[in-house]
Amino acid sequence: MWLNIGREFFSDPEGEGAEQRYQALLGVLFFIAINQAFGSTFSVIFSFPIERAVVLRERASGTYRVSTYFIGKTITEAPRSLLTGILFSSITYWMIGLRADAGLFFVFYITVWLVAFNAESMTVAIATLAKDAQVAASIVPVFMILALLFAGFLIPQNLIPDFLAWIQYISFIKYGLTAVTLTQFSGVPTWEEEVNRLYGNVSLATCYVVLVCEALIFRLMAYTFLRINGPKYDRKL
Repeated sequence: MWLNIGREFFSDPEGEGAEQRYQALLGVLFFIAINQAFGSTFSVIFSFPIERAVVLRERASGTYRVSTYFIGKTITEAPRSLLTGILFSSITYWMIGLRADAGLFFVFYITVWLVAFNAESMTVAIATLAKDAQVAASIVPVFMILALLFAGFLIPQNLIPDFLAWIQYISFIKYGLTAVTLTQFSGVPTWEEEVNRLYGNVSLATCYVVLVCEALIFRLMAYTFLRINGPKYDRKL
């Protein structure tokens, strides 16, 4: 069943009931971010600790380097996440009734993929430090919930205590939501101002720079943790 929330809103963004449709549209976009973040997290949280044990054993025997495994894993998993992202976006974008524009659809798809990739990268970084999958599963949701809470949708920026305000600036979900809402509500002055009030006056370019940089940092952290914590080459193996 098609929701058509966006189509109804954009057909008359200043008409009766526009505010309710605007709130509903923001809620749907926030739920999409949650779905992608947690979906990507649980796709690796239980598999990576098992792979890590094999990788460390192979590293100790000198079969291959950690960098070889890490780069190979990242490259081979990219097509899967890209395909999943395009399927998800193709269904949800038109079901919600977002703007019928090929360029905006592509922006939506890239944003959805970047949010998922950030969540996956953060999970891998934490999993490299955890002793097993159970420990990782208890730690990752804490960081994920913090990213959700300080994304700007659940808690208004003016209600965040000063000593916690810095968390919103490293929340990849905040930048993903900001990027999608900026592109969808641009050109509608009333609601464009509301988006800036909700998520802060952040440019679209800034959102993508931060998303890419955070994903790279998470991956670099995971690689570094794996090298530091793993056994070195052992000729006896």
